[in-house]
Amino acid sequence: MHSPGNITYGLASGGSEDNHVLQISLDESDSLEFSDNAGPTYANQIATTDVLSFGTYRIKAKAAGCENADEEVITGIFVYSYGGDTNSNGMTDNNEIDIEIACSAPWMIYLTIWTDYEDEDHYLNVTNEIDMREFKEDFNAVENFYEMGFEWHPDEVRYFIVLGGEEITLWDYTDEDFIPQNGAQFMLNLWHSDEKWDGSGAGDYPKSDTSLYVDRFEYWSE
Repeated sequence: MHSPGNITYGLASGGSEDNHVLQISLDESDSLEFSDNAGPTYANQIATTDVLSFGTYRIKAKAAGCENADEEVITGIFVYSYGGDTNSNGMTDNNEIDIEIACSAPWMIYLTIWTDYEDEDHYLNVTNEIDMREFKEDFNAVENFYEMGFEWHPDEVRYFIVLGGEEITLWDYTDEDFIPQNGAQFMLNLWHSDEKWDGSGAGDYPKSDTSLYVDRFEYWSE
């Protein structure tokens, strides 16, 4: 089951809402409450048909915003695969490299790397929360397009963003035990969280349509 929404394709690029190549949306709902259709299970999402692997993933996008302060919607930019146990640790492989942006805190970028997952009490991941105001005081990912992404290597994941024409490293992670090794699909999604990621309480379902806009996506294999 997925939240109501649409995926539409434009014909040109240029970095504005009216000039994009991809739009992923969640439709508003006055009937859905805080806990309804919550979590990535109900995401509106798109994925590559090919399984990708080590290399550079680069996207220029504008995250989805929320019209009302009590709402919460998460934009996801990530690679993902699930199943098997190639590292023989008794947990199901959950290979995932995430960039997530919450409409309640559009100045933050949430970075997470997963390798294994069984349930809410058994999983392996590392995470980092970046306050982008340290780099750009007026940073706002739901109002502007930004170029960002990650380099995925067998022994390293380096997240980056481009600000003022300069590529800035956000996080360079090098512990091989927590770096995904399995091929994965590149995915984009949009979903409702019933908790606001800025820590201010419950997050309502959006009462106005909201969209993730993508200007371009590029991948270079290692």
